[in-house]
Amino acid sequence: MSDQMIVHTRGDPLGTVCRLILSIWQNASLDAMLVPINGATNFQPGSLLIHNPDQLKKMNPFKPLMLSNTARYVPGILQDHPGIRLGILLRPCEMRALIALAKRDGFDLNKLVTVCIDCLGTYPSTEFLWRAKRKGSAEALTRETLQFARQGGIMGYRYRSACQLCAEPDAREADVNIGVLGLPVRQYVLVSSQGKTPSKSLDLEHMTDGPAGAEALNKRSQLLARMTERRNRTHDRVVQGIADVLPANIEALVAQFADCGACQACLEACPICVLDFPQRGADNRYQIEDIKGWLASCAGCGMCEQACPQHQPLSAIFTHIHKELVAELDQSLINI
Repeated sequence: MSDQMIVHTRGDPLGTVCRLILSIWQNASLDAMLVPINGATNFQPGSLLIHNPDQLKKMNPFKPLMLSNTARYVPGILQDHPGIRLGILLRPCEMRALIALAKRDGFDLNKLVTVCIDCLGTYPSTEFLWRAKRKGSAEALTRETLQFARQGGIMGYRYRSACQLCAEPDAREADVNIGVLGLPVRQYVLVSSQGKTPSKSLDLEHMTDGPAGAEALNKRSQLLARMTERRNRTHDRVVQGIADVLPANIEALVAQFADCGACQACLEACPICVLDFPQRGADNRYQIEDIKGWLASCAGCGMCEQACPQHQPLSAIFTHIHKELVAELDQSLINI
């Protein structure tokens, strides 16, 4: 199978992707699948573990709302259901979190079937509810959002902070990656596999309509490059704007956490902390190495900021620290 294949949508990109996911379920002989669902609010789960493929009708892969990072539920599901043949539908930041969790917990990603989709961005929950009501349903809002996939989304300035700062919104590293950014999705979407094994075992060649042409791939790569540049500029502008609260280093960040008192809302919302919760020392401060390990694995999902009762700009702060830690690690590898 080619690295990138197309699937004709015939004017219905959302329905086409849902049917593609159903085919993946059937070909992979899944026992269950963790998927985002329609109609989620603050009082309903954002994702649902379904055991019957008929329940996929509740699914909404591109819904512009994210209440939690789906990856956080995977270790618990695998523990409660040993031997389960599990599929997971993920956004790029959720895929990054899943990879980090697998490294910590030791579960084998090869025993899962992962599907990653391009992220068109997500709204704060109140904004989503207002827009979904205005459009008539979550599905109607999703279809409107998909219309702007070619331009990289709609009204990015209204998205959650984490989405505005995300420089990697494209699907990658999953068994199956579904691309819509930069594409005329009413005509086709892109599908790729991570290696030859998923392609063969899932029979992706028979789910798709042939290799993608150079024009489609160029459109996508050009848009992704523009989005990365734009969001990096946004990050730099935001960092400059919060210079008065931005910790200079990890030590300053740990000291800043002390002002939060007993609040651990950002840690409790973070998918990484499900397996590796930073601990306080005898002085009641978090251990610096724990915080380093935590933020070095930051997936950029923004669940921390969403949970913060003090409304701190945690997405910008943690993304900034994460970049510095990654650069520090890369430099240490160079010096070895």
